[in-house]
Amino acid sequence: MVSPAQAGSSAGDKLAYIDLQRAFVHVIRSDGQQDTIVGQPLLKADVQPAAVWDTGTGATILNSLAWSQDGSMLAFVADPTGTGQTKLYIYSTETGTAQVVPSGKGSVSHPVWSPDGVRLAFEVTDNGVVSILDYNTQNHGVLTITGGINSGDSVLTLDWSPDLDAPAITWSVGQIGHVHSLWMRRVGVGEMMEPRQLLAGDYVQAIYSRNGHEGMGSWLLVTSIAGRAGNLRRIDVTPGAGFVSLTYGKQVSFAQWSSDGTRVDYLDALSSGVGTLHVVNVMTGVDSLIATGVVNDPAPPAWSADGQELIYSTGTRIGVVNLAANDQTFFLTLKGVASAFIWSATSSHQVVVALSDGNQGIYLVDTRQNTWLQVDKQGASGPFEWTEIP
Repeated sequence: MVSPAQAGSSAGDKLAYIDLQRAFVHVIRSDGQQDTIVGQPLLKADVQPAAVWDTGTGATILNSLAWSQDGSMLAFVADPTGTGQTKLYIYSTETGTAQVVPSGKGSVSHPVWSPDGVRLAFEVTDNGVVSILDYNTQNHGVLTITGGINSGDSVLTLDWSPDLDAPAITWSVGQIGHVHSLWMRRVGVGEMMEPRQLLAGDYVQAIYSRNGHEGMGSWLLVTSIAGRAGNLRRIDVTPGAGFVSLTYGKQVSFAQWSSDGTRVDYLDALSSGVGTLHVVNVMTGVDSLIATGVVNDPAPPAWSADGQELIYSTGTRIGVVNLAANDQTFFLTLKGVASAFIWSATSSHQVVVALSDGNQGIYLVDTRQNTWLQVDKQGASGPFEWTEIP
């Protein structure tokens, strides 16, 4: 997990990773110096790490690394007692120490930092009952956000609103393919005493973005029609906000927010992994047809950092659409089966493309000039991350 970009930088300069053989977290600077081992063991000393990583406990630990916004604190979970009950820890890069967060009974998972890096939301599961807690790093208080998620349901997504003045935690509840409800609760200034339900029903997907709807913090919902995917709706993380329909008469199978939260792309009528790519402007409501015959596996469409360009694959060709230039679309001279896309953190016209066929390798593509440079011959299935040398 790469630390967030700081003021004056385009990408983070610290990388946290887990040593699978010894079960310790490491923090390393992106210039290759000062590889620091976090002293808190992830597992009990007499436990063989290889036997844990494929278990539920192992997956919880491996998916727990979370940097605070200023890159000074790293949250992670560990099971140092070997009981299967994970605990939450915060490592400080300034002091070089890790402290346990009081969480009571149960197993901790999915820590998520607030945008100001002061608070940390996380889930606790005790005897099958899921609760959401909030830890304040300044006063060390723990607040129960919600308790007793209905039996059989789970928290599918947990995140924060982007509002620094009145921070709020938002989450979705249900099962994969069946989202039953969306919730939010303000903490700190304007604190709510109880969670507020934003929406209830049966939805195929709920996709949240802090940048959604121009930084309002917004959910995308894929409706369910007779058990099949239907249309797209949007609802902001605002008390009393109503949903807004974004599509009509569609069968949405893949949807995501643009990087800047002003647009949504989706695949309609997906069949045998191939669908029709659309982009909706959430401010104007205009739904634009971008391309037919677009695939989302293994490389789904990806947005540039400024939200102005969208790259996609037809399986054998790679297309780029410029939304700022009246949806102007062209195909790259680089051809092949794409396995991953990741846009540059420093340039809005550079994207890394991994190919997995006869032209296997990793390529740095300039979308303005439609030129490319091969930087690797092995290829990769992702994920890719950008860092900067400090």
